[in-house]
Amino acid sequence: MNGIFAFCFIDRVKNRFYLARDPFGVKPLYYKIEDKSLIFGSEVKPLLKSKTKIDLDHLYTFLNIRYNPSPQTLFNDVSKIKPGSYMSFDIKNELISHQFQFSQPPKKTIIYRKKKGFYTPRKEWFKGDLGHYYESLLTSNHNSFSNLINLNYVKQIFKMHRSGKVNYEKQLFVLIILFYWLEKYNLEND
Repeated sequence: MNGIFAFCFIDRVKNRFYLARDPFGVKPLYYKIEDKSLIFGSEVKPLLKSKTKIDLDHLYTFLNIRYNPSPQTLFNDVSKIKPGSYMSFDIKNELISHQFQFSQPPKKTIIYRKKKGFYTPRKEWFKGDLGHYYESLLTSNHNSFSNLINLNYVKQIFKMHRSGKVNYEKQLFVLIILFYWLEKYNLEND
């Protein structure tokens, strides 16, 4: 099969459900077992109507890598089918068999090409006028950020980064994100 898909196939002869998801994982397929029933959908919202709790380990994963790899979801009793795989559910015995992977695409396809990515020249940005702008913004005494951070330390980080001896690109970016987050939600240091 080609394309984007997530579907359920019911085999009435063998009394089984088959849930399948496209090889690239574009179309999600969530499922859970509740009261001896299989509940599934391409959105997680309908599966959350009963008592579902957030799984803190999966939340930690989400916050670190910005998504939950299959079969993880943010919820402790909801799972998702892995991309390019299918699973079966025996209706009589209420058992889920393991997920099976579809055959892999040939090695010459775009999936296996080296990724070039998207380059953002933050290192250079923080050395120029943008760096001066953010330094003055972050080290101003008139914002909620100044109550949380040692402003002299922030000035020192900018100075060392501009010298080229140390690359503080990631740290500066995190400070800027934190600043805007604090400003947006008007959080003050208690």
